[in-house]
Amino acid sequence: MVRARIVAVMIIGVLLLSALAPGTSVATVPAQPVNVSPYDGAVDIMTTTKLSFTYSDNHALSALWLQIAVDNQTLTDGSYAHTVFDTGPIEADSALDLEVIPLGALQPSTKYYWHVKAMDELGYWSVWSVGTSLTTVKGYAPDQPENYSPTDGATEISPDQRLWGTGFYDCEGNGHFASQWQVTSSAGEYGSPLFDSGIDLNNKTQIAMPVGLVDYGMKYYWRVRYQDDMGLWSAWSNETSFTIVGNRAPSSPQNLSPAHQATGVETTLVLQASDFSDSDATAYVALTDSQAASQWQIRTSTGGYDSPKWNKVVTGAATSVAVPGEADLLAGTPYYWHVRYQDSLGNWSGYSAETLFTTKGVAVPVAAFTADKTEAVADQDLITFTDNSTPVGEIATWDWDFGDGTTERWDGDSRPPNGEIPHTYTAGGSYTVTLTVKNGAAPLGVATTVVITVHEKPEASFTLTPAAPKAGKEITFTDTSTAIDDIESWEWQFDDGTTETWTAANRPDDRQITHKFKKGGEHAVSLIVKGKGDLGETIYNKKINVRGAGGFQFGLWMVAVGVGVVVVVAGAVYLLRARKGK
Repeated sequence: MVRARIVAVMIIGVLLLSALAPGTSVATVPAQPVNVSPYDGAVDIMTTTKLSFTYSDNHALSALWLQIAVDNQTLTDGSYAHTVFDTGPIEADSALDLEVIPLGALQPSTKYYWHVKAMDELGYWSVWSVGTSLTTVKGYAPDQPENYSPTDGATEISPDQRLWGTGFYDCEGNGHFASQWQVTSSAGEYGSPLFDSGIDLNNKTQIAMPVGLVDYGMKYYWRVRYQDDMGLWSAWSNETSFTIVGNRAPSSPQNLSPAHQATGVETTLVLQASDFSDSDATAYVALTDSQAASQWQIRTSTGGYDSPKWNKVVTGAATSVAVPGEADLLAGTPYYWHVRYQDSLGNWSGYSAETLFTTKGVAVPVAAFTADKTEAVADQDLITFTDNSTPVGEIATWDWDFGDGTTERWDGDSRPPNGEIPHTYTAGGSYTVTLTVKNGAAPLGVATTVVITVHEKPEASFTLTPAAPKAGKEITFTDTSTAIDDIESWEWQFDDGTTETWTAANRPDDRQITHKFKKGGEHAVSLIVKGKGDLGETIYNKKINVRGAGGFQFGLWMVAVGVGVVVVVAGAVYLLRARKGK
């Protein structure tokens, strides 16, 4: 307790020294401002009146805070309980006048209370000034406007239509200060309208609807109200409706190229039509129709468009399309074509008036190609095929089929200048390579073939039965080497010095060879396979465990031994009997 008193005394002493020291001052709360104008109880005050007050303090004024309320009831912190306008802290100037009350914040014929507080340059706020009252001037709202244009129930209204109200009238002669416009898609529903201008100071008796607000063929409702320069609003105009014009389909395009009755046209060509045209696209700023797709069709002179020769839908703003070789147009043949366009709202134009063109007459192509080798080794040799088909300039497509599941297509642009295409086979066998060429004279194609023989490097191998052979017993060895058609010879080698060689001429059909090992133990058997040409040779070695003879084996020596035993026994019996007889 004593210590606390000492600390308190020291603090008071420091404060006194600070106050008495030259050039120092103690921070204090600014003096309470005083309301000056309008005076307390003033009447017939304009709703945008200027408020002024006095401020007296050693420190400069930094900020102000104004509150206006409909009664003088205050809260514990001195602020008004029922404010209708509250500036919050705002930067102050030396004029001590407040001109921040916006139009519409105060209503005519209403009593208000106001007070203000000030903040000095040190950041300290004063208490609120003593509130004073004022009563605004009496006034009458402007006349209710009427919806002038578009008229109620109007149809075929442009998306760019402006909304027009009747002229402003105020019995007191007040000026037209602002308007508020609202548009909705549901009658009487203005809680969340499609469009609300808010307090519009510029568009007072007419307004343009925002771009993209309305849509084709839709019905809308609208209303407007006016505000005078006293801040009074008229009643809303009576709601009226209008319906936007329906969307129109694009104009039918025109065929441009090939020209009508053109001849000598290539079977792979480009169809060209006129530009997209839609009256909606140019008539309205608010709604813009653009090209979304096109549909192109070709028919034969005897056909129809229910089952066209070629039909293509192209998305986007295309006014031309390439007709590929896959359309299979015939050479020297007349064709008809037309096209239609679709706008961005899904409406199709009518088809263009069809025009005629005749394709260029071309000769039936001759398919031909060569291979730099007709025999190759799998996974080793690269074969180069060279196209020699004629006439090259009149062929639309080249289709290669290498017989192993690999294919490739050329057209006039992708065909290599030298006509060469390489290929490697990964497995042995016989493969038929086919080249098919097409043009307008041969839409189904003309083909030629070459047979390629692919060899595989043989791999030597064999099996044996029985799996656990015995000495002196036959063992069957079966050749299981791969790529037997590419083997030139088979050489069997047994570690007892026995060998045997096969060729294709003497190789057994069952590919088997038998052999006996006289002695048991581990024996080695080798099969050397030599491939044809450059295929080389491979060797397969196998260790075989051969069981020895062992166990009981009947032979002539057994008979001799048996006879000898019998003779010995018989002799012994005879001698015993002879002794007893004596």
